[in-house]
Amino acid sequence: MAKPTSTRSSLRRQICRSLGMEFFKRFQEYATCDSDSSSELIVDASLTQPDDYWKNMWLYIAGDSDSTPNVDNVRLIDHFDASLNKLFLEYPLAGSPSIATQYEIHNIFSTFELHDAINEAIHCGFPEFFDVVTDETLIYKADTLEYDLSGLNTAPWIIKAVYLEQPEKSQTGTVTAFTVTSLSDSTASFSEVSAGWIISIYDGTGAGQQRVVSSVSGIQINVSVAWTTNPDTTSKYRVWDPNEQYKSWYRIISWDLDAEEYPSILYFAHRYVSLYGARIRIVYAAEPSELSIDSATTVVPKEYVISKAIEILATRRISTNSADRSKYTSMEQLYRIKADDYKNRNSFRMGSIHMRIRGSDGSPLSTSLEDPLWK
Repeated sequence: MAKPTSTRSSLRRQICRSLGMEFFKRFQEYATCDSDSSSELIVDASLTQPDDYWKNMWLYIAGDSDSTPNVDNVRLIDHFDASLNKLFLEYPLAGSPSIATQYEIHNIFSTFELHDAINEAIHCGFPEFFDVVTDETLIYKADTLEYDLSGLNTAPWIIKAVYLEQPEKSQTGTVTAFTVTSLSDSTASFSEVSAGWIISIYDGTGAGQQRVVSSVSGIQINVSVAWTTNPDTTSKYRVWDPNEQYKSWYRIISWDLDAEEYPSILYFAHRYVSLYGARIRIVYAAEPSELSIDSATTVVPKEYVISKAIEILATRRISTNSADRSKYTSMEQLYRIKADDYKNRNSFRMGSIHMRIRGSDGSPLSTSLEDPLWK
């Protein structure tokens, strides 16, 4: 079962409620702009507080879509006119907000401080809280035992397991012609190949690439994304249906790394000739990523992130000469204890890792390993 996740928006709003921000005493999550709002002011009939009630607080335009005007814009509120239900901004938004644009108002801490604290809390939770990533971007290449891990979408911390795909319905061949978005094989029939299949280059020019088949035309396979390196007549390919597989991915038990933590190279001990062109599945633990948009999620538990973020925010106020310094000192201590206690009691279990066999000298086993797929 996958670990529960939290979005940046939910974490931010829970922090705001914990801090007793004025806006979140009145709104559960967000409010929305009325139709006559503009880049310089926000109109919302639900704002009924006295004049300048929201002055010197921070307006934040919430959301994710790039098509939504002003997403992630933050502006200081210069004036609030109660009779007009208008928030006048210190300087204009990037554009006029559309009707029903979501916004929040933050006081005590600005939106930038809130987001920075959330991401710092996520970093502080590592390594007790970590992501488990399954990567299938590498292709098993002919006569290649060494694989560079630096291009994985997320940098691995500790690798737990390595598998090779066992495609059931697949065919292989050699390229006879190509374009930037296709390859052809004059000796092949692709009558059974369909859009959605995967094609890989496992030998020759362009080896290591995989693409999704977009269409098939006779002896030509078209791909959905242009090749990074165009294949040529030295290139060998495999094409297969990833949705029709009757065998589980084959777990490799003889492999090695250049480093136990944060490895950059994966080594195989054997060549699995029958699986050239198949995908390599690497399951590994990784440091959780920062959250850069509201819908981005983290597996670091919300109970920890919220407490740790408030501790971080309070710490920043302690370092100033604010009259509230003693209040923030107490807040920092309270939430530090809560965060540390939660981490100590609920840190993730790594489970079995490094399930691989080594020789007496510490190197991976080779000929002594009974491996039915080894060639």
